[in-house]
Amino acid sequence: MKRAVLRAALLLASIGLLAAGLLAGIDALTRERIAEQRRLQELRQLAAVMPTDGFDNDPVESRIAVRASRWLGRDESRIWRAHLGDAPSLLVLEATAPDGYSGDIDLLVG
Repeated sequence: MKRAVLRAALLLASIGLLAAGLLAGIDALTRERIAEQRRLQELRQLAAVMPTDGFDNDPVESRIAVRASRWLGRDESRIWRAHLGDAPSLLVLEATAPDGYSGDIDLLVG
């Protein structure tokens, strides 16, 4: 009986280790691609509120996080900064309007 339980435990542990190894490998293979897709999605969202000819930098790389819950409606908001040459040209703020009919409304304000 003890031998059967030990064998089942070893089999279960082996399957768990194999699954963990597979997940770690898949994560390592897809990490950069997922990060790039998230960056491209962020750029698409910004394109809805930022004119593309108004800046020549990468606003995702110039993003900062601020804590201004009283004014922006969330604990931490992101601000994307755009420059044209060396001069600042645009800002996009992430905010939440807490008075929507069915809950909070998340906004990008440019």
